[in-house]
Amino acid sequence: MMVLFLIEIYLLGWAIASFFRDKLSAFFLAFLAVLLGLFGFFINSVVLALFQVGLTAMVHAGVMGGELVALVLIKWLLFRKTLLKFELKNLWFLAAGALFVLGSWILSQSGLVYATTDSLYLIIMGENLLESGFLEWYFTSPLQWGVFVPVLQTIGMLFGYDYTWFVQPVISFTFLVLFAFVIYKASQKLSSHKIIPIVLTILSISLLVSSNIYWIAQFYIHTNLDTAISLFLVITSLYFAIQDGEDSWLGITGIFIIMLGMIRIENVILAALIIVLTIATRKVAHRKLLWTLLPYLIFQIAYNLVIIRINPMGFADLLSVSQLQLVTAGLVGLAIFIVISKHSLIQNKIIAKMNGFVVIGIGLLLLGVVLLRPEKIFLDTWDNLYTMFGTGQWFATFWGSVILLLLVKAKDKNSMNPFLSIFIFAFFSMIIILGYFKGNYHNAWYDSANRMYIHVLPIILFYLSVKISSNYSFSGGSK
Repeated sequence: MMVLFLIEIYLLGWAIASFFRDKLSAFFLAFLAVLLGLFGFFINSVVLALFQVGLTAMVHAGVMGGELVALVLIKWLLFRKTLLKFELKNLWFLAAGALFVLGSWILSQSGLVYATTDSLYLIIMGENLLESGFLEWYFTSPLQWGVFVPVLQTIGMLFGYDYTWFVQPVISFTFLVLFAFVIYKASQKLSSHKIIPIVLTILSISLLVSSNIYWIAQFYIHTNLDTAISLFLVITSLYFAIQDGEDSWLGITGIFIIMLGMIRIENVILAALIIVLTIATRKVAHRKLLWTLLPYLIFQIAYNLVIIRINPMGFADLLSVSQLQLVTAGLVGLAIFIVISKHSLIQNKIIAKMNGFVVIGIGLLLLGVVLLRPEKIFLDTWDNLYTMFGTGQWFATFWGSVILLLLVKAKDKNSMNPFLSIFIFAFFSMIIILGYFKGNYHNAWYDSANRMYIHVLPIILFYLSVKISSNYSFSGGSK
């Protein structure tokens, strides 16, 4: 029965992916459909739980079946096209679906899993969702963790498993395929040498998987790898939307920024930063900004309001309700800013200088925490660097990234360069600033800061690949 359920999840992802099929690569969409199906399952679970509908396999199967029919009808009514048109390239969907279903089933027969106390909390949250929706939480709650990974855990629970260890490795392999495709596509667009995209793709994958941390993460019941995947897809789809002028990529951005915000509670910072930097590019039309980014903000605000109303109390919670109210108010302000950002005064006085404002703001925050607790910040920074290049089980990953950085020569005019460089700077700054509010970091591989590096590592490798490709560009740069 679980195999049939996994097939239906993939079919849901295939139906969603079909709306992009005419514009984007079938190979890319076939593997993306795995994540789109899981995203659909997640959204269904959250909505059903909020309305106190029991989360059972039959309920999920019925809802997904109804959605499949609805998506097929919508596709036909809007475009007069069916989802069943046979083309040789669509065999990639069959291959990716088989990978997801058979891979999950084979792994379900094994015990390949890495788990810690954090994993136990996430599993218990999944059980809470099945038993009482959002009403009752034990040990921990959405004030400590995002609900995406707990929802994934319910897949196995629906069929008698204690938790779902077998989906994460398949997600990881799917991501590696997507990662390779994106690196190659971005490099190929820039480089006049056919060998460069191939070399950069192989190097990037090698650096990503050469560390123990990545191998642990793909079997680890935690939020780190899922954050890395969603963050990578949000930023790279936005990159292609701007560079290629293809709006279908913005649809991918809009979907995965919702997923990003639901994985970890601090990911709302990353999502908000992406929104601000996207507006600052001035490369996305106002109407497109609205339909790409407002759905996330509306979803996140509505979700936060529900959590505030429920007022869950788990002994391990990081956030208080009052802090969540402050975050929600900030998101409301950001939504209003997007709506009014079309005004010429805002465009000329604020948005034109927004990148500078972001860098100055982050710089002031860093200066503030350094002045308040200089010894702690110094030790945390030293421990963070020591884990990156020594004790963090990254092996050649960050050393190799430094070597790639030294190969960057071109001062290209890629319009996404400020976005990517500021985002990477802001991410590492965020780790330091968060360290001010929490306990000390440690120079051990399992330290929270060391595990968070995996969030940004794919973005760093993508950025370096783009910059190096510009060394061998057709015209010495890109638009």
